[in-house]
Amino acid sequence: MTDLFEEVEEQLRSDRYRTLARKVLPWVLAALAAALIASLAWWGWTSWRDRESAKASEQYAAALDAFAQGDSIRAATLWTDVSKSPSAAFKTLALMQLGGLQVAEDKTQGAVTYFDQAADAAPDNILGDAARLKSALALLDTAPYAELEKRLTP
Repeated sequence: MTDLFEEVEEQLRSDRYRTLARKVLPWVLAALAAALIASLAWWGWTSWRDRESAKASEQYAAALDAFAQGDSIRAATLWTDVSKSPSAAFKTLALMQLGGLQVAEDKTQGAVTYFDQAADAAPDNILGDAARLKSALALLDTAPYAELEKRLTP
């Protein structure tokens, strides 16, 4: 008789677990699917970002080589391409290089524009401060003190 009660009790417990599993299983599968999709999205985004950064790095290095060989027109073209890349660090560096080319040609206003764009695009304060400093140095002889102070104030 005891075996009969234990068997019925086990059957009821099994039915409750089965009902619970049928209720919970779709939520667990949905959570796993969402985690998989999020992981794949993150992996795709980081691999795209790394690929774009590597491409910008190669273009930036090619521009430096061209500039070192005296081909400033090709260097400016390559730095312009890099300045349109999604890599914030290389974009900032390329804009500062373009500003430096403008300073070398005595085009102060164009240089200041590039330096300001570089400061806005900078991924951290170190590059941003360097761009703001270059902008202030380009304007040192022509701009009023208030404008220089505004550029140099953190």
